[in-house]
Amino acid sequence: MKLLDKLHHPEKYFVIFLKWGLLGLIMGILGGLLGAGFHHALHFVTDLRGKSPWLVLLLPLAGLLSVGIYRLFRLRNNRGTNEIIDAVLNGEQVKPLIAPAIFLATTLTHFFGGSAGREGAALQLGGSTGSMLGRLFRLPENERTVLIMSGMSAVFAGLFGTPLTATLFTMEFSSVGTIFSPALLPCYLAAFTASRL
Repeated sequence: MKLLDKLHHPEKYFVIFLKWGLLGLIMGILGGLLGAGFHHALHFVTDLRGKSPWLVLLLPLAGLLSVGIYRLFRLRNNRGTNEIIDAVLNGEQVKPLIAPAIFLATTLTHFFGGSAGREGAALQLGGSTGSMLGRLFRLPENERTVLIMSGMSAVFAGLFGTPLTATLFTMEFSSVGTIFSPALLPCYLAAFTASRL
């Protein structure tokens, strides 16, 4: 009976398709701009550090500045990428200030010659941005989770230029070994759009 109901009301699915297509595109544009900005910021500070190798001596200062940034943004108990993964798996809230904090702290670390990965930072930037957008649009928790995943895919693809990898990588967080999910369409649209900016 449910299958027949679905066949008699295809307009509902068309509206859902349009909604998530539009949200995926919006997230892709935001994530692409954020990923590109992050890439250029890291490239710029890495070039500066290459011209001034003595900056590595000030690496402890970068650590203090990073701690200061997290305290300023009231992120003392931040769990990094694990917080974003928990938001996908358990519907936990993502603090909106994670995005600027991770952007600034990672850029500072690279500027002073520290070792900081870009993958985790990309996931945190995207997840935080997706969560903010979900709150802005007043989406329910399960839909906000899809937008968090779309944001993760978008920034990852915007930073590394790999939309399919970004989509599949993000999808693995919600269901290990399975790529079928309602998040597939918005994640791929977001990642593809972001990779083209």
